[in-house]
Amino acid sequence: MKTTKVQISAQTTEPHTAATADYYCLVNYPPIHICLFFINNAVVRILISGKEDIFPVAIEDIPQKTLPPLIKHEMDQYFEGIPVKFTYPTYFLKGTRFQLDIWKSLKKIPYGRTQSYAWLAQQAGYPKAARAVGNALEKNPIPLIFPCHRVVLSSGGLGGYCPGTHIKQFLLELEGRRK
Repeated sequence: MKTTKVQISAQTTEPHTAATADYYCLVNYPPIHICLFFINNAVVRILISGKEDIFPVAIEDIPQKTLPPLIKHEMDQYFEGIPVKFTYPTYFLKGTRFQLDIWKSLKKIPYGRTQSYAWLAQQAGYPKAARAVGNALEKNPIPLIFPCHRVVLSSGGLGGYCPGTHIKQFLLELEGRRK
């Protein structure tokens, strides 16, 4: 794992994160590159990229720090293929009641397992909202810790993933699924 600098994008897609974060950390677990934002030592946003140094946020006014020991340990274990239940504090800065319910229900999907959008809708208390689940997952601000990559189509197909389906495939293979 190495720490690197981020290329600043001209267009900021997450102004609330950049404006309010206390600090950020960059970590690389090739082929995955991750930028974590923290407020009061809680993770509030994780960006994942398949390209080193490129994240769609403006962070020039936010200090960069090293990853706190607990989350570093948990992420190191995860990317070594060791089952992890992330325990580092998190906080959702925004989200509708529906989104929050969906995001929190993601924790019910164990490491190395996948579930369908319909299953997740049922678990969150919205049994008829399977199609809306995908929209909520697209806005999940804390992927990996709230593992939206573990949600697949009922047919067994991969489905979507904001950082890219190649990253979703990589994460599922890392967890021992979809080989």
